[in-house]
Amino acid sequence: MSIGSISSTRATPHSNTQLKAARNETGFAARISQLGPTLGTAVATGEAFSDVAKAAYAAAVDGVQQLDQGAQTALKAATQAFEDIGEAAEDAGEAIESAVYTVADTVGDAASAVSSTFSKGLDQLGKLVDFSA
Repeated sequence: MSIGSISSTRATPHSNTQLKAARNETGFAARISQLGPTLGTAVATGEAFSDVAKAAYAAAVDGVQQLDQGAQTALKAATQAFEDIGEAAEDAGEAIESAVYTVADTVGDAASAVSSTFSKGLDQLGKLVDFSA
C-alpha cells in the first residue's frame, strides 16, 4: 500500500522471529563475553577460598597435634607427681613408724628405770623399817 511517496510493508511473522533471534544471539554473545571475566574472578575466588580452607585445616591439625602432645606431657607430669607423692607418703609413714617405736622404746626404758629405782628404794626402805612387827 502506498500513499504518495510513503510506503509501508507489513513485517511477516517469519521476519520478526529472525530479527528477535538475531538480537538474542547478539545479546547472548555480549552477556557471555561479559560473563568471562566474572567467571574468571569466581574461579580465582574459589581457589583462594580453597587455599584458605587448606591452610585452616593444616592449622587445625597442627593445633590438635600440639594439644595432644601437651596433654601427654601433662599426663606424664601428673603421673610422676603422684608417684613422687606416693613415695613421700611411704617415706613419711616409715618415719612415723620409726618415731613411734623410738618413743615406745624410750618410754619402756624409762618405765623400766623407774621400776628398778622404785624397787631399789623399797628394798632400802625395807632395810630401814622393820615391817614384821
